[in-house]
Amino acid sequence: MSAKIYTFFNQKGGVGKTTTTYLQADAANSKGLKTLLIDTDPQGNLTKSTSQEPLPADTAGLADVLTSRADTTAQEVITPTIWENVDLIPTPSRALDLVRDELLVTPTGRENRLKKAIKPLLDEYDLILIDCPPSIDMLTINALVASQGLIIITQAALWSVDGIAELMQTVQAVQENYNENLRIEGVVVNQFIKNTNSARHWLSDLEEAANSQGMKLFYPPMPQAVRIKEITESSSSLQEVSNDELARIQRVYLEKLIGEEI
Repeated sequence: MSAKIYTFFNQKGGVGKTTTTYLQADAANSKGLKTLLIDTDPQGNLTKSTSQEPLPADTAGLADVLTSRADTTAQEVITPTIWENVDLIPTPSRALDLVRDELLVTPTGRENRLKKAIKPLLDEYDLILIDCPPSIDMLTINALVASQGLIIITQAALWSVDGIAELMQTVQAVQENYNENLRIEGVVVNQFIKNTNSARHWLSDLEEAANSQGMKLFYPPMPQAVRIKEITESSSSLQEVSNDELARIQRVYLEKLIGEEI
């Protein structure tokens, strides 16, 4: 077993990166896939929603792994989650903000910290899913360098179409300088309201923009649903609801990532 590593990415906030990471972990757990979540966002929302219990701020986490001021290994900070088959490298405090600043002034090797840290774990998991902050910084770059695949998370809106080119500049820079094996797996469209002309228009434009960059949209788009927010905030499972359409969509997305029908 050697883990497939995917990062969920967009420099824009509020598009559902953390939610998609959460729901994909939920789908992977239902499939029985041994999965590791990595929370690289200093806000720690993925940590809050997936930890079995609230983690004290002084709990060792990703910041301790990435800083040069400690010898903490990734294995030492792994914590259990609400799912049986899913583990977490948490971000229980804002200490990751300080490590991000530290990486900015580190002269060598700063882009590879996360990749090196998780290398000993690759044979222990089927999937490693990385949630990114809503910015293009050294934490995001570390996530992209550590990954094999990238999933862009967006919405069917004007700024989403305009943001594709900027996203691609970052991805291409990482591919050229740090990780030539990084693949763009596709684009997930969240919070889609299918019965509005505006959403359908921007979805069409987004598909055209993605195709022009050699990318494909994941279909069907993920509908806007209050229930999604309720599930993540209550740390519950979408997959526990039998014959649920939203759960089925997340399983379809997972199939695309692991390359097999589930």
